Amino acid sequence: MSQDATSEALGEKRDKLAAMDAALAAHPGSILRRRLEDLHRVWHAWAAFSAELYALLEVCETHEPTARELTRNVGDRTVQQNTIRALDKAVIAYAAGLGALIDQTRIVVQQQPDTCRSSTSGGERRRSVPCQLRCSSPSCGTTFFTTSLRPGPSTFHTVTA
Repeated sequence: MSQDATSEALGEKRDKLAAMDAALAAHPGSILRRRLEDLHRVWHAWAAFSAELYALLEVCETHEPTARELTRNVGDRTVQQNTIRALDKAVIAYAAGLGALIDQTRIVVQQQPDTCRSSTSGGERRRSVPCQLRCSSPSCGTTFFTTSLRPGPSTFHTVTA
């Protein structure tokens, strides 16, 4: 086999491999996997914001010196102002993360093909995607399953390990 024939055969194999790679990337399952990975990343970010807000609220409610500083209306209010600023940041991060989670969920649901749609009462069509969400705390072991990622009636099932 000559050098030209060998390089031509390798070129054909490379082209065939590139075509198969493009077909795999365009496959609906691959596209859905990438969208769900994006949703998963956003969900973890929001869960972290949620945990930070929860921890800060818990300190404000249960830690006596912090509660006392929050209710102070005379004297040095630096601690109070710093705590309020931290609460503002945590609430804004939580709300922004929740908005991003909603946006990513809509993208996943709206981009599903018609075969993933299910009909509801009243003739309205709704996209339905099974979704599994796990609590990120290692000690929790709770898994949530939902059959709808759209506003409205959803079915949540909780399974505790």
